[in-house]
Formats: sequence, C-alpha cells, structure tokens
Amino acid sequence: MDEFKNTEPTIKQVLYKLSSLCDQFSMSNQNKLVTDWLDTQEACFILKVSKRLIYDLRKKGLLKYCKIGGKIYFKTKDIENFLKWHYEHGIQQKKENQ
Repeated sequence: MDEFKNTEPTIKQVLYKLSSLCDQFSMSNQNKLVTDWLDTQEACFILKVSKRLIYDLRKKGLLKYCKIGGKIYFKTKDIENFLKWHYEHGIQQKKENQ
C-alpha cells in the first residue's frame, strides 16, 4: 500500500487536469453552438427587419430554418448566404437598369 501513497498526488493532479480539459472543451462547444445559431429575434436584429418579414422569408423558402420545441432557429451561415445572394443580385439589377 505504501507504493500507492506516492502516486496519490499524481493521480489527483491528472484527474484535476482531465476535469479542467473537459470543462474547457464543453465551454468551447457551447460557444460554437451559440454563435452558429440565431433565434428569430437575433435574426431580426442582424437583418434589421421585422419578425413578420422573417416569417414571410421562411414561408417562401428564402431563408432556411429549423424548429425545436416551437422555437425557430437560423444558422448564421444561412443568414450570411441570404445577404450575399441579395447583395450580388442587387448589383446585377443596378447594372442592367443603367
């Protein structure tokens, strides 16, 4: 048993380090999840539009979304793609009208 007494602090240190790493991993994944998805209110704020317009864009299939427990979420990448598409097509329409 004496041989295990010398390793006890080392085991505690390893367990503490593992616990710390698990916490860091968990926090980084939570932050990624939070930044990858937006709810309707956040999407409205970013796009500077009303909830009604967000609803219309969803129903027309212009803005991808997922619904979990009655709450709507949008991927930030889909919002970016939506803005990029409209930006590019807005420029094309201006060139055609000139």
